[in-house]
Amino acid sequence: MKYRNLLLIVLVLLVVGGVTAIVSSSRKTEDTPTNNSGASATARNVAFTITEGELKKWVIAAEDAEYFQDRTGAKLTNIHGEVFDDEGNVIVVFTAPKGEYKNENNQVLLTGGVRAQTTDEENPVIVTAPEMKWSAQSERVLASGGVKLAHKLFGESSAQNCRFNLNLTAIALEGGVVTSLSKP
Repeated sequence: MKYRNLLLIVLVLLVVGGVTAIVSSSRKTEDTPTNNSGASATARNVAFTITEGELKKWVIAAEDAEYFQDRTGAKLTNIHGEVFDDEGNVIVVFTAPKGEYKNENNQVLLTGGVRAQTTDEENPVIVTAPEMKWSAQSERVLASGGVKLAHKLFGESSAQNCRFNLNLTAIALEGGVVTSLSKP
């Protein structure tokens, strides 16, 4: 229950060790000429599934992916994803217009107006920011560019940046923090 009431549980899925990425696509990737972005292949309806052992941790899916020439990652558009708890239940959903996924350390960068929301229907935590990034190695997520946090019971906060640790016992708002508390 505490995970459902905490902000950006997306971080919970980025565990220290044993994280693996599985890439799936509904269409076969076809090579195209290299363009200025350094990408050499495109695919539609791509999903990156991050697991620890047999346990699914999170999934990031995109309508379009433009793979880097060296195949170390991809630029993504129209992104949506889910974060799972240890029982396999979806605890956070997120969306973003653009982003990047890099195979090394399962690095994720979401941009263009990112929204993450817990699936707790009664008291969801909603986080919006122009940019959110994390990796399995760093154990931290950074939301930046003007972050807004909202929770029905605790009110709203805004800040320039927000950092989280993976187990969400430490959440830090940084730069121009403003909080408006709600009455329980």
